[in-house]
Amino acid sequence: MHRAAISVVLGLTALLLTATAAFAGENRIQKIEVEEGPNNTVISIVGTTTPTFTVFKLLDPVRLLVDIADGKMNAGAGLTMVRNGVVHDIGTLTFKSHGRQIGRVVIGFDREAPYTVKADGNRIRVLVDGTDRTLPKLEKKRA
Repeated sequence: MHRAAISVVLGLTALLLTATAAFAGENRIQKIEVEEGPNNTVISIVGTTTPTFTVFKLLDPVRLLVDIADGKMNAGAGLTMVRNGVVHDIGTLTFKSHGRQIGRVVIGFDREAPYTVKADGNRIRVLVDGTDRTLPKLEKKRA
């Protein structure tokens, strides 16, 4: 009887530790921010933990894919329209690959442009060259 009780306790402990480790490893993508700087467009992918990610570029149409290991998109993530002449839109999805959850951010381009991608704490920052952007011109208000 004593041996059976210990086996049950050990089994439950192992199950609890596995579930806790799986939850602790999740990187919930909270938001995607787009900021137009003077020389570039900065796209920040904000998660809950330091990201492990892979970036690759596809052509026809031109797009940049950022795959975040153990990433999960918040329910409201969806599609962000940028439409600045270089970056067209940003979409998100979550899928499983080889038993791991992957959060994917797809950055669609209107035209090819140089870019850099780097981790910054719990963020992934994508800096896209803004040379060919067509930003709206600000009009001065008359007093």
